[in-house]
Amino acid sequence: MKLKSIAILLSILIIFSACTPANISTPTQTSLPSTATSIPPTDPAAPLPGLTLKEDASLFSGPGNSDFEIIASLKEGDTVYPMALFGDFIKVETSVYGEEQIGYLWKSVVESPGTIASILNANQVPLKPLYLADCSPGTYDRTNDSVVFTNPSGEYYDTESSAIPLDAPLQVNMSRASVKGTTSAAIKILGIPEPVNEEWWRGITRLDIGYNSGNYSIGIRDGSSKDSKVYINLPLKTTEGIHLLFDQPSGRSFRVLDDNGNQIEEINFASRSDLNLPSGLFPNGAVYIGTTVPPHSSFTVTGLDIGIHSSGLWTDAANGYYTQPGLAELAAKHNITIGTEFGIDLTSDPRYCRTMKREFNVAVLSAFSSPDLWLGPGQYDFNASDQAVDYALQHGWKVRASHLLWGALETIPDWLKNSSYSRDEYIQLMQQYI
Repeated sequence: MKLKSIAILLSILIIFSACTPANISTPTQTSLPSTATSIPPTDPAAPLPGLTLKEDASLFSGPGNSDFEIIASLKEGDTVYPMALFGDFIKVETSVYGEEQIGYLWKSVVESPGTIASILNANQVPLKPLYLADCSPGTYDRTNDSVVFTNPSGEYYDTESSAIPLDAPLQVNMSRASVKGTTSAAIKILGIPEPVNEEWWRGITRLDIGYNSGNYSIGIRDGSSKDSKVYINLPLKTTEGIHLLFDQPSGRSFRVLDDNGNQIEEINFASRSDLNLPSGLFPNGAVYIGTTVPPHSSFTVTGLDIGIHSSGLWTDAANGYYTQPGLAELAAKHNITIGTEFGIDLTSDPRYCRTMKREFNVAVLSAFSSPDLWLGPGQYDFNASDQAVDYALQHGWKVRASHLLWGALETIPDWLKNSSYSRDEYIQLMQQYI
């Protein structure tokens, strides 16, 4: 299913939120560049003597003010205990309402940051997140860091984000996976998205990290066939963790590691005669992230973390974005509702989901005029609309149903397009539907 992009929303986005990557040791043998081995080990650094904040500041979950979420707001005069430096940020430990918090501060807000000698490398800090489990089409359980993608319909449920630029090699981490009602489901990673008006597979570049009867699997499509051109059922149980490390932003090759850093598989696209991916999986320098879940089934993934190395740079353009009120907060002060068209599938893109949360308090749902809802005279399938409404309410949005019935051909079900009712019968059907 090809998703429609909401360009106005996504064009204003600069903010991603953070996910903490899994901790495994660096593999002992590799033929790929060392930049691909970036699953960070536990940081052994101990806090240094305390530093005082020169001004109010935000504590971020990772080293970036345009990529990571704020986990605490600190005040001028507060004391923080530095652990190490990374780029423009200091990893610190502090107390917030009596609870210990570890995060990242812009080093300009503390006194004498130059006294910190310990320097972190990119393998020791969280990935810049390109996906947020708690802001996705699935149902997120924070207690065990699991997200459940449910498909109550009779068709495959596919989600797909908008294009997310890649300026560093992509990494994908999963702690474990399971399914109900099926034997397979997958996380989709695409470099060229599925087309709208053609056969869905033609011209795409896509990698599926899947569940297959209790083992992880890898499926790769190069746009020349409906089926995967390369399919590998990995000798790795889905009760364990899996880690995919690409070698470069274009994704010309990648390795699969287990939780102990052992290499399970290596794929170099240029050397595969059975694949036509000479420029890699991401030839346009961007990734599209999504899921595919079979009908009447669910896919549960724990510890899902998709991201790239953080640069550790402070971004002036993003300064104050989180600390200033969004449109939703400003509107609420004046009892004003402000909404926009909402698509649950688009929440695969964290930029979209974060912007919806910050700027809007009403989700306008056109699922009520979907051709998949109206199966025949007096026959309806409310699964998709129920799912969209439930998601919107759970995330604090009011719901407005848009277009209960309208004349665009793509919203009229085939059985109605091909019917030959009389004018009065059409009016009666419309009244019944509404």
